[in-house]
Amino acid sequence: MKARSTDLLPSYVLEPCPKRPGYTTIRLRENAKPYTETRDGQTINGYEYDEYCLIAEDRAGLGDEVESNFAAYIAHAKAQEEQDAPPDAKIAKMRGETQDLEAYLLNVDYKLALIEITGGGEI
Repeated sequence: MKARSTDLLPSYVLEPCPKRPGYTTIRLRENAKPYTETRDGQTINGYEYDEYCLIAEDRAGLGDEVESNFAAYIAHAKAQEEQDAPPDAKIAKMRGETQDLEAYLLNVDYKLALIEITGGGEI
């Protein structure tokens, strides 16, 4: 999910889960990019990044584990976010993939027609 902050935040942070004692929320961030926008005549500067969250059982060394396996943790968090996405988001993603496939097939049909017209020559 896209998130914004006025400060450049660390790539991950561990926070206690208030509703689940003994568990930790792991906030993972990547692709931080500076942004500037004007709102009500006031210029706002900050950072926009992709943020993903996981819930893990609290344990000693969790921060070190996340840091040394960051790529695996963020991949798992992305997969979890996609799995938990509402049906509308999944449908929109499938529509986009369908449009890409339709464009590809149209291109293939066009090339096949050219081959037929040219008698199999180079396209």
